[in-house]
Amino acid sequence: MNEIQTIIRRQNLGRAFSLWLEGKSQLTRDTYLRDWNAMVRWSNGDARSLLCVLCDKEAATEALLAYRAHMIESGLAPATINRRLTAIRSLVRLLGMVGMSTAEPGVVRGVRSRPYRDVRGPSASDIGALVESLRCDASPIGRRTLAAVLLMYECGLRRIEVLRLVLEDLDLPSQTIRVWGKGGSRAEKTAIPISKEAATALQRWLEVRPEVCTDIVFCSLSGQMMSGPALNDSVAKACKKAGLSRRVRPHGLRHAAVSALAHHFGLNDVATFGRWRNATTASYYMDAANDRRPEYTSFLQKTLKGGCNEYE
Repeated sequence: MNEIQTIIRRQNLGRAFSLWLEGKSQLTRDTYLRDWNAMVRWSNGDARSLLCVLCDKEAATEALLAYRAHMIESGLAPATINRRLTAIRSLVRLLGMVGMSTAEPGVVRGVRSRPYRDVRGPSASDIGALVESLRCDASPIGRRTLAAVLLMYECGLRRIEVLRLVLEDLDLPSQTIRVWGKGGSRAEKTAIPISKEAATALQRWLEVRPEVCTDIVFCSLSGQMMSGPALNDSVAKACKKAGLSRRVRPHGLRHAAVSALAHHFGLNDVATFGRWRNATTASYYMDAANDRRPEYTSFLQKTLKGGCNEYE
């Protein structure tokens, strides 16, 4: 391939990459880009070179298998590995549709997911202690963290949904916010009610929010959009200040909220609150809430009659 052909090929790859992201919700685009960048970092760090690799049948299969093995060895969760592979396979399929790739992405399958998921999240007492400590923290970081924690727990917002809120998403007088729905088929925002305390916490944060911030609600004190790790760090420091022995992770707040609802509401209600595309994920929380195995053990123990129980 001569130099001119190489330039044309790379320009077309760039257009194909843009086409890959078109028609998807902002949340899906962000996720795909994050997963793509993870593979780029694993490779030589050159995105265009990696795209060229994915256009060749043998090279693409070899790269995907090696990347899959790398993620397994790194100890990533099966769900994370499968999500990343799904994103890359969809890109390879698009390259094939436009005649730029001969690769067969379906050859590289995902890994088996664990059937059990721990969805309990932090305890109610730990969350209560964290919120109570933040209520007494009038610093800008304290106000910002309290607002984020209340949204993730009381509204079940995902971390990325909190970080992507913009000012026009807030309707504090009516105690409503709007967030992007999950999935490529949900291109519009969803209205979610918030508590009076959450609305007040947001207002208190906006009062001290740096003027150099753009329209992002949860920005850093330097005016930049907060990253996921930065929010994790803010919550971790708040936990330490509250005297908690265990760190509360942002997504754990969502787990705890849904788990609490699963004890008092039905499957459809829990699925509505969680805003999943189907009720399968909600069933994990319902199963955990309705776990009666300790009762089974107790009942069977009582059926044992006579003899000497040396363990009593």
